[in-house]
Amino acid sequence: RERIIYNTLATPESLDPMGIIVIRLHRWIKIPRIFDLEFLQEDLDIYVDTLTLALNSYGAITLLLTFSILFFSLLVYAFERGEWDVEEKMWVRDSEGVESPFSDIYSCIYFTVVTMTTLGYGDISPKSSAGRIISMVTVLVSLCNITFLINIVGGCFEEVFRDFVLRRSLKMEQEHSKYIKHCLKKKKYRLRGRSSETAKAHRG
Repeated sequence: RERIIYNTLATPESLDPMGIIVIRLHRWIKIPRIFDLEFLQEDLDIYVDTLTLALNSYGAITLLLTFSILFFSLLVYAFERGEWDVEEKMWVRDSEGVESPFSDIYSCIYFTVVTMTTLGYGDISPKSSAGRIISMVTVLVSLCNITFLINIVGGCFEEVFRDFVLRRSLKMEQEHSKYIKHCLKKKKYRLRGRSSETAKAHRG
């Protein structure tokens, strides 16, 4: 069907396979209308509820993270920017002749965040002993902060998942009780039917 529509609307000069991809994508978007994705919705609800609860607990740790990033960024800026070249009017490290990668505070903040998250891209790195010591201390402090963050998210997930399990258990108990009541009603109707047939047989 997509190919018929595409060949009908498109001209030979404007034929592009991307049109088929767009139409196919439009069909894939309609998949949730066809299939019941209730289980996926429950998982997404757990994920969103966990993040929402974690955000409410991030007040103190966010302030600590912000202070740590700014503090270590200023230290890196102070020890790794190099010396000011009057002629070139820029910060130079170790007579390299090029501008220091730590010549502005924004690059220092970038380096600190990359170091604290233990990514370590390596595009910029300290050369002085003081800068390397600061980087090591930054990693050690960030490990403690990341541990706090993981524990907070883990605790929030445990609380949200416990509540989810309780609600699921309550729902299953209610459905089970409804099923038992339904079976009892059917049994009563059958017994009434049999008793009425027996009574008719005795009368006859």
